[in-house]
Amino acid sequence: MPVLSESAVVEAVDGDAAWVSTRRRSACGSCDARSACGSGTLSKVFGGRFTRLKVRNPVNAQPGDQVTVAIAEQALLRGAIVMYLIPLLLFFLFGALAHGLAGDFAELITILASAAGLLLGFRLASWLAARQSHNLLYQAEITAVEQPLVAGARLVYYK
Repeated sequence: MPVLSESAVVEAVDGDAAWVSTRRRSACGSCDARSACGSGTLSKVFGGRFTRLKVRNPVNAQPGDQVTVAIAEQALLRGAIVMYLIPLLLFFLFGALAHGLAGDFAELITILASAAGLLLGFRLASWLAARQSHNLLYQAEITAVEQPLVAGARLVYYK
């Protein structure tokens, strides 16, 4: 099963899980047109932030360790479909139904129904994500310790 992996630093250990932080990166890092692209410019301005998340820790990594965090590609794809496609589909579905049923004020009713469909879609996606939160397929995990913290070294977090 293909997996996506990223380097991270362990900030804290919480039972059999760990809190890790990883630097956000855009896809522009490997693109040849990044110097002439608007997305590349925006990633330079807004990039460099850190993402903090809780992951499974089967390798018993400790705070300060540089680790590899991985998640199944299929899980990421399914999660993206739920979080993006469901709200978008309900947005268009509610808008189309309202447009077909509305008489006077059709435009206002269509806009309001579309917004309601979008909000309902986000709530449904959130509910579905919460139901799957304990499913191991959808949880990222530490797969390796790349560089353990050297004894006596200080932890420095850049935020």
